[in-house]
Amino acid sequence: MKKRILSVFVAVVMLLSTVTVIAQDNRVPVTVYLSLSRYGEIVQDKNGNDMVYAPVTLSGKEQYTLDDAFISMHENYYESGTEGYESSEGEWGFGIDKLWGDTSYNFGYQVNGGTEWVSGLDHIVENGDHIEAVIYKNMYPDTEGYSKFGSSAVETNIGKPLKLTLFYVSGYDENWQSVFSPCEGATITVNGEETEYRTDENGEVAIEFEIIGEYVVSAKKEKTVNEEARPAITAPVCKVSVGEHEAVEIMHNIAHNFSNMDLEQTGGNLPWIVADMIVYEELFPESENAFSESKKRKALELIIDSAHNATTAGDLSKYSIALRALGYDAKKIYTEDFKKDDIISKLKELVDNNAEGVTNIYTLPYVLIALSQADEYATAEQKDYLVTTAVATKDQWQNTEFGTDALTPMLLALSPYYNIDEDIKNVIDEAVEILKSNQREDGLIDGFEGYESASTGLAICGLSALGIDSADVGNPDTSLIEGLLLTANENKDAFSNAFATEQGFRGLLAWQLLKNNSGKTMYDFSENSMDEANVWGAELCPVIFDVYPEKATVFGDGLREIYKNCFDVDEGTHSFKISANGYISETYTLEITAEEVLNRAPKKVSVSLLKKSGGVSSGGSAINKDKDKETEKAKDTQDKTEPTEPTAEKPIFDETTFADVKRENWYFDAVKYVYENNLFKGTGNGFEPDLPVTRAMLITVLHRLDNSPAALADISFSDVKDDAWYSQSVKWAVKNGIVNGISQSEFAPEDKISREQVATILHRFAAYKGYNTEAQTTEGEFNDYKSISSYALDAIDFMIANRILTGRENNILAPGDSITRAESAAMLMRFVEVIENAEK
Repeated sequence: MKKRILSVFVAVVMLLSTVTVIAQDNRVPVTVYLSLSRYGEIVQDKNGNDMVYAPVTLSGKEQYTLDDAFISMHENYYESGTEGYESSEGEWGFGIDKLWGDTSYNFGYQVNGGTEWVSGLDHIVENGDHIEAVIYKNMYPDTEGYSKFGSSAVETNIGKPLKLTLFYVSGYDENWQSVFSPCEGATITVNGEETEYRTDENGEVAIEFEIIGEYVVSAKKEKTVNEEARPAITAPVCKVSVGEHEAVEIMHNIAHNFSNMDLEQTGGNLPWIVADMIVYEELFPESENAFSESKKRKALELIIDSAHNATTAGDLSKYSIALRALGYDAKKIYTEDFKKDDIISKLKELVDNNAEGVTNIYTLPYVLIALSQADEYATAEQKDYLVTTAVATKDQWQNTEFGTDALTPMLLALSPYYNIDEDIKNVIDEAVEILKSNQREDGLIDGFEGYESASTGLAICGLSALGIDSADVGNPDTSLIEGLLLTANENKDAFSNAFATEQGFRGLLAWQLLKNNSGKTMYDFSENSMDEANVWGAELCPVIFDVYPEKATVFGDGLREIYKNCFDVDEGTHSFKISANGYISETYTLEITAEEVLNRAPKKVSVSLLKKSGGVSSGGSAINKDKDKETEKAKDTQDKTEPTEPTAEKPIFDETTFADVKRENWYFDAVKYVYENNLFKGTGNGFEPDLPVTRAMLITVLHRLDNSPAALADISFSDVKDDAWYSQSVKWAVKNGIVNGISQSEFAPEDKISREQVATILHRFAAYKGYNTEAQTTEGEFNDYKSISSYALDAIDFMIANRILTGRENNILAPGDSITRAESAAMLMRFVEVIENAEK
């Protein structure tokens, strides 16, 4: 029994102890926000900032009062700290004796816009409360009425009217609760400066902002007392955060979606999406939503393939425009199998033959736009024929019985001739008025149900080319721009359908070009570069190896590989080494003539390797070392032709080694590994994990990984000097087919290297070291798998299968993005670990 009583006693003690701990946990800090005005104007704190919802954190108690908040406000924001504030318990309760250094007793305060009953300074405040304190000009009888906006903090966009309503306390009800009424005739101030905005009889006002930023909106109103001007209201406060114009926000969001979409699924919209995205990149060069280089490469592949097979005027035109957007000459195209094509000549042939498709009212404007992309694309006679036909058929395309989608592209196409030809000017002026007559009350252009935003986007595009601001077409609440923006989805990243999204995006881009005063119209790419449209970038004679087994790899000594087993080769005699794990390697010698280089005539070579007798690879791993003695002997001889660098003493790595590498960083172990194994060093500014890796950096690391063998090959690049820190590494890598130059004379050592390029180089390094580098396709594991360049597919599959390369956020690989030092350190650590495990 005594034990039981003792147990109960202990339990009670423990319970009481627990209660005590819980009570201590109730001392939770709260943050409140304070504003202060004096004589109808906002005061400034000791740092010259407006006292507008200044945050104050209260701590150390279970509950906090207004008095605590005012003490802390002075402590944090008043020049003399708490000397500027005093309070006491008096006849009328707990009140303020001194506020912000003022001892007039003309003080007042409200909590949360006057919505809470406050009896005195002992009022309990809650986390997030907004407290407004006032120093009146004269407390009695001429107190200015307490005023407030309907919202204390709002967000808006450039160009979008911000509607606010101003209220003031006009009296009190039977319960002494404030009665608020609309405040008419108050002058709006923004950041302390008076504006021309005035509140109407309903207390309402609409304000517009032209610059992104944070603003303090207040108001002033005066009354005359005894012939003296005095404030009629206290200073209301509304913090306004102004972001980009809503149109810009939507453009960014649509561009983000386009940059992450599978281009192969865009169908006939691809050329327009590509052209739009290039204009977007010109408008917002710092945006992360622009197409990556690998995305542009993929777009080029798809466009060349489609353009080569195109036969109609409409298709030839849109592919020409897309190619010019990307900076390529539509007259100089090489297909995937190196067939030469010229789609401009095909298009001009249709024009010269007066083909019916050319003069179709929906096609003609795009034919004219396509042939205006370069001076040599069309003769004056051909352009004159197209323009004259457009004017002659005006009754057809100005007829809006079936919508305005023939009229609006014609405005864009004819805009360059507006101030040149009076007849064209008259036709365009007529068309503009017809277009305006088709605008509905909601701002949109009347059209087929569900496609109004598409028609509106085309209308904005055409009007912008004429210098007409679509924000002024219609009334301010229902302009073309406002109408289009109102049709955006909830996420503000699309319009009613894919068709409308592209054309709406097109319209907003054209409008932004106009707003920027760029002098450019939509789809004018005449100043872009005129590069050859070549999928693989071949400049000389393409040599394509058809090998057996398919896993075989071809190395060309000092030759540029443009995709797997395909090389861009100059005139002369060249040697190629073909090898595969378990097969006898071969060397193939090929002669390339000057004529073959001049004509860029592709050469195809078929090579079948013989299996090694008794050559069995060890199993159980995705990477298996070739144990063939003959191969090992040859490699051993090669590596020992010159002495290698002595192995450095292994350095010690800890959290103090680099200030920018901490144990909680995801890359800590990887950096430790590459540092302790003498693969990576610091930069002089720490490790700099986010710094992009260059071609020279990566090749130097791999050279170290191979124990830095000397390179005997005499390989010369104009941008690789003999005394450069990376020169031996470059020679080693090129000699062994691990990497090539970007041309016959350039290596580009300082160029950033992409994630897929790193994967490819590591893949070649593994092959060079004699490992089996085969892997099954990993398509479907990552959302952007199809954006991988063709030459890198095998390497990426190998890296993914062995978990050497992992994705980024949102399940993407980002193959074309630059790789960072942290990412490359992680890849190298995993790469070496896979090899080591395979050797055991």
